[in-house]
Amino acid sequence: MIKLFMTLMRGRAEDTAEATRDHYALPLLRQQIREAAGAIDSARRAVALAMAQHEQEKALGAKLAGQLADLEARAMAALEAGDEALAREAAGMIAELEAEADCSKVAEARFGAEVTRLRKALREAEGRLRALQRGERLSVAVDRSQKLREVLPEGGDAPLDAAEATLARLAGRQEQADLMAGAMAELKDETRVDGLRAKLAEAGHGPALKPSAESVLERLKQQRAAA
Repeated sequence: MIKLFMTLMRGRAEDTAEATRDHYALPLLRQQIREAAGAIDSARRAVALAMAQHEQEKALGAKLAGQLADLEARAMAALEAGDEALAREAAGMIAELEAEADCSKVAEARFGAEVTRLRKALREAEGRLRALQRGERLSVAVDRSQKLREVLPEGGDAPLDAAEATLARLAGRQEQADLMAGAMAELKDETRVDGLRAKLAEAGHGPALKPSAESVLERLKQQRAAA
């Protein structure tokens, strides 16, 4: 009996732990993603440092190669001039530089291989992080949708219908206001144009826009003369 009781207690404890994990799954996921993003930022800095060191070794190798070529040429010139002591001193320096150049080549190769490996690992980690972030956004959307279904009462479409109707009325009023504003602007533009046309006509620029006393009198005179 005691064994059965202990088994039941362990089962209840496991159920409680699982329920707790489910309840806090989204906050836990967010924190884990933040930590993963931080680790990837650190990895980027490591890759950048390795790339910088690789470039330094390449530059050092090029510098050593230039120094070796210059010293060898000068040592040959010293030998041709019969200055064997100075040529021997140059030869000793050349030997040291060659050893340093060999070490630099090994270091450059190692840095190159490490940069390649780190960049590949970084790309893979960034891809996994992006997948996790997409999954998080989807989980948040699903969680919110589930909560909405839980809190929405039976017949819950009625408040939504009422809100949509109110929104439609507001949109109709706004459309009417926009149309009125457009009409007012059009009328204002027409008034400005008509006023300018009248001003130009009164100044004698172009035909008159409306009959004047003089134009009517002239027309009557022409009618009388014709009669």
